[in-house]
This record gives sequence, structure tokens and C-alpha cells, in this order.
Amino acid sequence: MKITRNISLTLLILFAVAPVFAQKMSWKKHLKLAETAFKNAEYAEAGNHYREAWRQKTKKKELIYKAGEAFFIIRDYQNAADAFKHVKDENDKYPLIGLRYARCLKQSGQYDEASQAFVDFISKYQGSDKPLVTKIVQNEIRGCEMALEWMSRDKAGEVELRLLGPTVNTPETEFAPFPFSDEILYFSSTAGKRAEIYRTQKIDGEWTQAIVPESFPKIESGHFCNGTLTPDQKRFYFTICESVESWGGLTTRCDIYVTRRENNAWTTPEKLRDYINMEGVTTTHPFVVHKDDTEILYFSSNRAGGHGGMDLWYTTRSISSNDLDFTFPVNLGETINTRGDEITPYYDDRDGLLYFSSNGHPSAGGYDIFMAKGSKSAWADVENIGPPFNSPADDFFFVKSPSRKTGFLVSNRTFGMEKVTTLDEDIFEFDLNVERPIYAKGGVYDQESGELLQNVTVSLYERMPAGSKKLVTNQNFENGNYYFD
Repeated sequence: MKITRNISLTLLILFAVAPVFAQKMSWKKHLKLAETAFKNAEYAEAGNHYREAWRQKTKKKELIYKAGEAFFIIRDYQNAADAFKHVKDENDKYPLIGLRYARCLKQSGQYDEASQAFVDFISKYQGSDKPLVTKIVQNEIRGCEMALEWMSRDKAGEVELRLLGPTVNTPETEFAPFPFSDEILYFSSTAGKRAEIYRTQKIDGEWTQAIVPESFPKIESGHFCNGTLTPDQKRFYFTICESVESWGGLTTRCDIYVTRRENNAWTTPEKLRDYINMEGVTTTHPFVVHKDDTEILYFSSNRAGGHGGMDLWYTTRSISSNDLDFTFPVNLGETINTRGDEITPYYDDRDGLLYFSSNGHPSAGGYDIFMAKGSKSAWADVENIGPPFNSPADDFFFVKSPSRKTGFLVSNRTFGMEKVTTLDEDIFEFDLNVERPIYAKGGVYDQESGELLQNVTVSLYERMPAGSKKLVTNQNFENGNYYFD
């Protein structure tokens, strides 16, 4: 008991002394530390120091704005919103700050508050681009309404996500999973401070400690990531991204490379030609499929000729050729691409479905996962695939295993006590095609007499994740009783 009392007394002293040190530090000292931390990409520390400086000098609103900027960079949505709310009406001084404030509320899952903030922002906004900004705001409000509708649904039977454990996920960023089989998973990680591709294997239901495969080519500099393997396993496409900065997702410029499997070894990587990897832009997130004798490479890029920021593109080559003779890239079109960013394409060639992430279509968070049926540049309407795949945070890199029994996605969402911040991206796993017996039966009656109607045609619809309806079948029933299974 004496030891316990001493520990308790020590803790009380520490808690009592800590605020004194904070009070003694001047706002100028906090500002200097904030600027140094920001320059060193230590954004959480920078945000805290900017905020402390502002608390001593509340008239200097640029300090709390800079705090919000620092928190926003690391996707600390709640702290960013708490900071931006103090300058949210100063759009002349801080362009579109009201919009950014509302988006931070949205990505914190505060949909009602976010909707009101979007309305407040656009009602006061007087920029020359107001027609365009109005469309963006309307899109964001639709996303909030969609998310609120999802929250009201019964979650029974919903797919369950599993956060992969510490043998795969780390405090750094894990991304770009590509399953070789149901038991072998390759993915990218910045755990070594430089992005590399790792391998893990599921044994007795548990994923082993991830390692860097010795068989892959050695990349001496840059981030080595975003891998995709051809169905015949003869070519491996990946990106090498500039290492002049710490890993920053879309802000890290990438080029696509390929290595070939020859004599049981991988050849020296070759950079795809300069009409694919164009100078001064990023070309990333490759995904390769085979259709008949054609290889199709989907990818994301901010190259000229797109519809917004990052767009999805495709290029093709003959499988029989051993050259890098791809066609000139073609944009997937305005059905897929928006004024925002479209990234991380995955094409399910069995179902003819493209999965991708976007912040330009109505979303529940920042990036949501969407799907569309079609191929190349001909697509049906885009559908948001809904919960649990999408969340208030950013969700991307949706992919299915070759057997289609399982799948993976990447998200920076919080996840119970297993993941309590949105500051890093982790890999999640889910099961597909879980067999559940489903049937529908009933009768069609005359509204006035209450008698069963004869020779009725009954239509069965599937409700899609975004709320639209898709016709499944029409059937005729002679005695008015219907049954679907």
C-alpha cells in the first residue's frame, strides 16, 4: 500500500506541474516550435503548438488557422474542425475555409452539423466561382443525407470487416493489398520509413509476420509500392514514387514500372514509356487484367485531358507481344471521372465490375468506394457500395481474392479500441459470398373484395447500396400467390 500511495502522489505532482510548464512558455516560443515542427513534417506537434500560441493571442486568428491546417494534413478531422470553426466565415482571407470546416465535420461523422455548415457556407459565399462551388456543396450534402440513411438501416446480415493484426498493420501506413491467393497477401507499407512491398501468409487462420520478399527486384531509391500481377503471373506492374518527401499518398509523384518473370526470376524493372508516365504528373495505382488476347492496364493519373484532379485511365497491349507497346492511354469517361479525384481501380473480370474510390461522387466521407459495370470507357451508372465498406473517413484499395471468397480494403477509419485515430491507413479483410437462404412469398389481393387475384405478374427488385432499385425478375403466378427463392 505504501508503494501505491507513493506512485499516486508522484502522479499528482506530475499532473500539477505539467500545466505550469505550459503556462510559462510564451506564445512566441509556441509559434517558433510550431513553425519548426511544421517544416519537419511533424504536423501533430505543429498543430498543438499553433493552438497553444493562439490561446494566448486569440486575436491572431492566423495561428488557429495554421493549427487547423496542420491537423487537416494528418487527417485529424475533429481537431481540424475545432480549429477551423474559429475562422470558418473568413473565406476572403482563407479561401473556401467554410467548405473545409464542413468537410471536417462530415469526416468526423457529424452529418447533421456538417449539412448545416455546408448550407451556412454557401449562403454567405460570394466568390466568382459560386456556381461551381454550389454544385460541390450540393454533392456534399447528398453524401451527408446518404450516410444518415445508412445509419438508420438494420445492420443484420451486413458484411463484417476485420482489422488485420500487428503482423500486418503498423503505426505507419499500410496500403495497396493484392491477394495472390486466399492464404497469401502482398501489400505496401511505409513501416521502414520508405514504402516497400511486403508478403504475409495466413496459417491456421492467422496472418504471419509480414516480410519483404527476397525474390522481388531490389529498388535502391524511391517508394516501391502499388503492385499488380498479371493473371498468367508473367508480369508484375508497380510504382516507384519520389522520395524527396515523406510518404504523402497523392502528393508523392509516381511512375509505373514492369518486371517480367523469366527463368524463375524477375527481370530488371523497366519504366513504361513516357506517353504513359508523363513528365511532371503522377501515374499510379495500376491494375492489370486479361481479356481474350489483350492486356488492359487501368491506372490513376492527373495527366492533362482529364475531368478533374486524379482520373482513371486505361491502356492496352497484345498479350502475345513481349514489348512495352501499350496504346496511348484513354480516359474512362465522365460517368466514372468527376471534378474531384478517382483512384485505386480494381476490375473484377468475372462480373465485369470496376471498383474504385472517389471524392467527387456523393460520399459518406472523403473517399468512398464505388462500382460500375462495363469495361474500358463504356460504363453503366456508378453505385456507392455503401456500408460497411464505406465510412466517414477515407476508404480505398477495394480488392477481391482470386477465389472471390474474401476481399480487402484500406481505410483510416477508427475501429473500436483496435484503431482509435484516423492518422494512418490500415488494411481490413472481409468475407464474400456468405451463403444465407433468402426467399420472398406472399399474395396479391383485390383491394376492395380482399380476394386473391388470378394471373398476376410480380416483379422482384434488388435494392442497391445507394438506394436505387435494380430489376431481378418478372414472374407470372396463376392463383395470386407468389414465391421467390
